[in-house]
Amino acid sequence: MVAVTCRTEYLRARHFGSARSAWLCMITALVALVALNAAGVDGAVTATVVAVALAGALAAVGRLARRGAVLVTVDADTVYLGDEQHGVTGHRLADLRSVDLGPVAELTGAGTAGPRDLTISGLRTLTLGFAGPGEEPEMWRVGVVHGDPAAAEVIGRLTTVVPRRPTPPRPTPARPTPLPRTPTGTTTPRTTTPRILDAGSDEAAERLWEEATVRHDTILFEYGAYELQPDLMLRYPAVTDITRTPVQDFHRALDEATALRTDSCPDDRARADAYQQAVIALRRAWIACEPQLATAQGEGQWPASTNSPSTE
Repeated sequence: MVAVTCRTEYLRARHFGSARSAWLCMITALVALVALNAAGVDGAVTATVVAVALAGALAAVGRLARRGAVLVTVDADTVYLGDEQHGVTGHRLADLRSVDLGPVAELTGAGTAGPRDLTISGLRTLTLGFAGPGEEPEMWRVGVVHGDPAAAEVIGRLTTVVPRRPTPPRPTPARPTPLPRTPTGTTTPRTTTPRILDAGSDEAAERLWEEATVRHDTILFEYGAYELQPDLMLRYPAVTDITRTPVQDFHRALDEATALRTDSCPDDRARADAYQQAVIALRRAWIACEPQLATAQGEGQWPASTNSPSTE
């Protein structure tokens, strides 16, 4: 296996100090140039002062020198970690116990903290755990550039060798008992709805009227699917073809029920009963229309209750 190295540079304390010194020298040169010219000082003296200040800035920049760098190298059986300035340590891949790519570090530990703290401010932290002499693992924290291809390759290799914790077996859920199905070709028994005229109280009459409105809305929902859903419209065009007799009967029943419907239950029981009977007739017309015409398309009957509430 070819070894892969992830190298991440960082700035040391002397880099920041040298940068500040160079900045102060440049500001001093600029201020001296303006002040000496305003005071009428001889040009040679002014040039000398400015040159000295600029030389100090250049000297400070020269002290920046080489940046520090942390390394993570993975080969066939070993992981090497450390700082270029303080040495590199090797660990067997077989001793690797955990790999975690953590959040961005706020402080730089490389070069200043302990040998295992190689974090870099502003970069994500790769935390590696190795088997130690005691029960606690030996933890290393290394700053890496998450978008670096070399870092991605190193993390990928380390992740593949980490021993996986056994997953406890999940209990197999008990399968629900299937509900009995109505055999194909049979008709579901229908209950006889009491008439509003025969209701024993106004509350009972209102409940029967509300049931009629629910059935009315259900039929509108089922029929609307054939007009609004393109797949149903293409598969069963006969259901909305008003030139066919069942469709004409359905629309006549629909118009009658719609004309008798009110926003609330009417006080006149005869009118409420007429609406209830119109909805019953509408439901019968829809039952006669949909299965007959859907089957006539050669596609089989489309179950009206699949995407709509029950009409019972």
